[in-house]
Amino acid sequence: MQSSTSSVTDSPSSTISTSEVDEVLLARWKIQMRWRKAFLFARTGNPNLGDVLLGDIGKLRESIPDDTIVVEYALASTPPCGVMTIVAASDGIRVAEWKQTDAIAIQKSIEDLRKSMDVTQARPGSTGAYPFSINTTSRSADRPSVPQRNASALCQERLSNLLYESVARPVKPHLKGMKKLIIIPSGDLANVPWSIFFNFPITVVPSLNIWNRLQTQAASAEKRHPKVSVVSNAPIDHEKKRKNLPAIRDIPYSRMEALAIARGHHKGLSPFIADGKDREEFKEETKGAHILHLCAHSTFDPKFPSKSSIQLFHEPLTMSDWRELSISANLVVFSSCLSGISKAYDSGSAIGFAHTLLATGTGAFVGSLWPVNDAATFLLMVMFYEELRKSSPPADALYAAQMRMRRLTEGDLLGIIDEVQQHFLHGDADEFVLEPMDLIDELKEQKIMELREERYWAAFVLTGYGSRELYHASLETQGEA
Repeated sequence: MQSSTSSVTDSPSSTISTSEVDEVLLARWKIQMRWRKAFLFARTGNPNLGDVLLGDIGKLRESIPDDTIVVEYALASTPPCGVMTIVAASDGIRVAEWKQTDAIAIQKSIEDLRKSMDVTQARPGSTGAYPFSINTTSRSADRPSVPQRNASALCQERLSNLLYESVARPVKPHLKGMKKLIIIPSGDLANVPWSIFFNFPITVVPSLNIWNRLQTQAASAEKRHPKVSVVSNAPIDHEKKRKNLPAIRDIPYSRMEALAIARGHHKGLSPFIADGKDREEFKEETKGAHILHLCAHSTFDPKFPSKSSIQLFHEPLTMSDWRELSISANLVVFSSCLSGISKAYDSGSAIGFAHTLLATGTGAFVGSLWPVNDAATFLLMVMFYEELRKSSPPADALYAAQMRMRRLTEGDLLGIIDEVQQHFLHGDADEFVLEPMDLIDELKEQKIMELREERYWAAFVLTGYGSRELYHASLETQGEA
């Protein structure tokens, strides 16, 4: 499975249907014209920017909260190479800066960092319920070697040095007193793990216009208990079992995650198991859901992004399938590998799961930028939903969960285990997770210092509108409903 992406200067039309070519080319042309106009304004030092990358800032700035900074980047990898940075707040545009820089080096550093986070070693066989060895880029990937961890640190330092001058430095002075950061990236900047570089709740959006639309949509919504739908596979592939093939599935913590999240919302709630179900049943399950959480394998195809898929059914659900499903949840989480990657273009356009779902009604999407670790992802997601249930908006909840992972202690780990293991003491738990108590014992043996490393938590990014509270303190908790 390939996991790299690259910025290109040609049209993305080769990856989409013929009927969409004209529309995409027109959109790309408009973006390029706005970028060139912004570039001219920045080069001439004109303070009255008007309609630049951010659109009509005079109309949109009223929608930017007082505690929020919006940053839009344009990365150009063809002459003149460089980065355009526009910083805006509720009081208008604060910075419009062009910096000539080696955009190709930035692209390569982003790719190198993501590759260094990609653990492809085989998982050793265990003495518990999962005596298998996997050699694939998946949630089941094993711990990284010391040389690989050192390589990641070097890649992160190199990318940090490159990005600081051209990307972070213009923004830093304007973050004082702010609580949230919205980033509108272009090119390979769409695949940067921003939580490594900015210590803020971060939302990534394709454009401020889209963010404004989602904000308006969220403001008009009625406050209510969120309907939660958690989707996973069974621990055993019964079709393979009938054929006398190895049938125990990998990524066992993903199913533990599914059950813990479902039961954490309501004691009687169980995950929707995709095995034996069809897409119509899945569509019915997700209908009306405010939160949709999927635990599974996923793939990203950098050459043909629309063929990227999440593997729940016999035939994987591709981006095209998700477009037809038209999920209108407030939050969709793909707790899987490479689900947050997009095929990014210098023009500002991008193709990914996030963009597909936002275009069809989803409010916010959480996905990952590289193959993620099974056990660490389980811990991160349990923390994420704990924060959500405190009435934290999704962007704040993800930030808080990632900071908890960054500062994890032995006591924190044992506390999480104590909270979740109650969900696995009931007789029906084995329907979803094989030998759950053995897996909990393995969790207790995790190396705390390693779990703090960015590879274990920084992959997940939120795209869309991350400021809507999905749980409300004024209402009864969902678990008591």
